Amino acid sequence: MGMLVLTLTHLMLVTEFPVRLKIWLSGLTYGAALADETGGWLVRFVAPLFAYFKIAAYVVLELSLAALLVIVITTLIRARARMSKPSHE
Repeated sequence: MGMLVLTLTHLMLVTEFPVRLKIWLSGLTYGAALADETGGWLVRFVAPLFAYFKIAAYVVLELSLAALLVIVITTLIRARARMSKPSHE
C-alpha cells in the first residue's frame, strides 16, 4: 500500500491543481495510510475497540486514494485533449 500511496501522491504533485489542494490531499492520504497501519497494531495489542478506528482510517484512505486517481486521470485526459487539438500557427 505504501508504494501505491507514494506513486499516486507524486503523480498528483505534477498536476495543475492548486498547491493547497495538493498539500491537503497528500497529507490526508499519508495520515490515513499511517493510521490504517497503526490501527491493526492497536486492535491487537491495546484494545479491540480500536477496530472502529481502523475501519474509519481504511475508509478515509480508500476515499483519498480514489480522489488521487480522479485527479491524475483528469489531468491525463486534459493533457491528451490539448495534444490532439490542431495547432494554428
